[in-house]
Order: sequence, then structure tokens, then C-alpha cells
Amino acid sequence: MQSSEIVLYNLSKQAMKDDFQFNRLYRHLYNEDFYITAYNNLNKNTGSVKNSDVTIQAIIASLQDESYQPNPIRHTSIPTIMDRLVQEVCRMVLVAIYEPKLSQHTHSFRPKRSCHTALAEIQQTFTAVNWLIEGNIHEFFTTMNHHLFIKLLRKHIKDEKWIRLMWKFLKAGYMDNWQFQQTYSGTPQGKYLSPVMAMIYLNELDAYIKNDLQPSFKAIKYVRYANAFIIGINGSKADCKKVQQAIANFLNDQLQLTLSAAQTSITHRTKNARFLNYDISIRDDGRVPQSNRGRVHLRMPNGTIENVIVKNKMVKNIDAKQWDMLHRPKLVGLPDLAIVERYNRELLGLYHYYALAENVSRKMGQLHHVMSYSCLKTLGNKYKSTVPKMKKALQQGKYWGVTYQTTQGEKIAYFYHDGFKKGTAALQPEVDQLPNLYV
Repeated sequence: MQSSEIVLYNLSKQAMKDDFQFNRLYRHLYNEDFYITAYNNLNKNTGSVKNSDVTIQAIIASLQDESYQPNPIRHTSIPTIMDRLVQEVCRMVLVAIYEPKLSQHTHSFRPKRSCHTALAEIQQTFTAVNWLIEGNIHEFFTTMNHHLFIKLLRKHIKDEKWIRLMWKFLKAGYMDNWQFQQTYSGTPQGKYLSPVMAMIYLNELDAYIKNDLQPSFKAIKYVRYANAFIIGINGSKADCKKVQQAIANFLNDQLQLTLSAAQTSITHRTKNARFLNYDISIRDDGRVPQSNRGRVHLRMPNGTIENVIVKNKMVKNIDAKQWDMLHRPKLVGLPDLAIVERYNRELLGLYHYYALAENVSRKMGQLHHVMSYSCLKTLGNKYKSTVPKMKKALQQGKYWGVTYQTTQGEKIAYFYHDGFKKGTAALQPEVDQLPNLYV
């Protein structure tokens, strides 16, 4: 049998032909190399697939006679190892087929794309817009129509065995049970097939924007991430209302979805629009006289740092003029190394997500001060000591850290001290894969 890599390459090559139809997909599920690749992918991404009694031969046999049934997950969020492997193989196949067909303006659940690449596109292409439409599809991940999804699959897949397998996953609740969390990391709660199903379904919206709206409103710019999108228009507010209504009608009539009234708004370029938890505005840069172009500003919203502090209960009163920092009781029982690493992960997780923000250095500097003090106070509580005494005891030259033993001898884990300079999307291409530590 061919390697999974060669098969996927050939599928992607065939998918570039608009009218190509795949009628022998299911047979690839009999290829043992796919399951070896799937196993390695799952171990690399989650570390959650361990040795089990499940054999590749047993999986393939159950797929050949179509006796395979995914376990229902409506009451549990953890699929079995067999289900995870089959889903991962299906995911690889579907990505190979649909990735060449997807819009260049959608950035969720795709290789080498992330929240940061979405924001970078906005910075590069929204410079001449006057108005911004922030849109959100209401409860998409629980209201996606299964029959319509299968109909969309059948446009390119003429293999009923494959279609029946997709139905099995849908009926087992693999889409209904998925709740995408718009978190600091952007990490989806659902894995495997769910994001790919969403990607295929919402590609219809992307195609509508490109083929129907953009020819009518030529100055439209569009970026989507999961069920959230932002549109820039070099026109009037009345144009924005027409576009917003057209999208609402398309979602309702063609995809049986609803544009969220509460989460959809029209904002002038000089005001802050909110997308992917960034504040976005466009201001004239003054470099080109009488030019309609400006510079897109990305900022960390006010209150972001405060929300993290309150959620982790690191100050006594967030509204006080001077904050009284607190220790974190739940961390006191952990080893010193685990305490410092926890604070560092939280600090860096937020910094990596907001690395594109103009005000990231100032905002993260504020949070660093609070978290450093809170960490020292947590260690002080553990050892019945004070913050000044703990800092003096842990000081290692210019910085402080805790010592720990390794097979190579004693080492030091420092509290993070490398600063928070503004970065670019290229610095953190896999930001969506960072663990979320705030919700």
C-alpha cells in the first residue's frame, strides 16, 4: 500500500480540480500506514494516546464490514482510543480534500494559520476601509444542520460508505457536543473531526462573500475565524447595513444559521471594533497626503489584565487605588518548581496571544508585577515567610528563581524576566495550539 503521505498528496492534487469527485475514499481507511500516522499525530498533539489493546487490524476489520460504531459522547467529552484514531484518519483525508478549496481569508483550524495570521491580514488589507462590521454566528457549533452538512459533502464525495461513516459520527454527537471556546489561546474544545466539519460548512459563507457580495460592493475586505468574522467597507454606514442584512439572509436561507444580533455591530474606523479579543481601529498615518489609507491599530482591550487578576484572585480589591496582592491557596501545596512554572505559563500564554498588540509591553508589565509578587507571596505562605525574605532567599544575581534537582544536578527555574516586546504573526504561528489557562 502507498504511504499515507503520498495518498494525501494525491488527494490534494485531485481536489484542485473544481469538478473532481471522490468516489473511492473509504478504501483509504484500510491502509495501516494512516493509523500509524494518526497515532503519532495524536501523541504529538495531546500526549493522550497510550498503549492499548486496540489493534489496527481490528479497527480496519470493523470498518470493512461497517460494524464500526463510534461511542456516543453526549455524556462524556473523551472519545475512546479507537474513535480518536478513526477520527484522525478521517480528518487527514478531509483536510487534504478541502484545504485547496478554502478561502484565503479564513484562518481557523487550518495548517500554518491562526488567530495571529487573521489579525495580520487585517493589518495588511483593512487600511482603506471606513466602516467595520463585526459579526458572529449564533450558537453555530450546536445548530449546524447535519442533513445540510451531508449534502455539502456530497458535492465532492460520491462514496456512500464514507458518507455513512460521517453520519455515524454526527449521530454519536461529535458535533453537538463540541463547544468552541473563544479563549485567549483560541484553542477549540472539540478536536479531530469537529473543526473540519465546521470548516467545510462555513466555507459556503466564504464563497458567498467572494462570489456575490464582493462584486456588488467592490471595496469589501473580509476575514473569518471560526464563527466570528469581520468585514471592512470603504463606503457608507448604509452600505454596511445592506451587507449585514445580506449575510443574515444568506445564513438563514442557505445554511439555516442565525447571525447573532447581540454580537454583531457596525463601527467607524476611528472607534474600537472587537475581533478575536483585540481592539481594532484604523487611523490616518499622515505619510501620504490626501490618501484614504490609514494604519490598522491592534490593542489589548482595557480590562483584560484586570480580568486575569480577578479570575485568579491575585489582589484583594481590584478597584483600590493601590493593589494589595494575594497568594493563591490552591497552589501552596505544589512543589516550588510547579508553582513558578504555573505562573510563568499563565504569564506567557497571555503574552503570546497579545504579542501583536501595540500596548502589550505596558499591559504585560503591569501583570508581571502582580504575578511576580503573588508568586512570592504564595511561596512565602508555603514556608511561613514574608515576600521580602522569600525574594532575598531566592535571588540569583539580577533575577529570582527556585532550585530543583535533575539527573544532571541542581538547576534554577527563574520567574520570567525576558520582557514583553511587540512581535509579529510569524513569531507565533501556532498560537492557537497554546494551552488556555484563564477559563
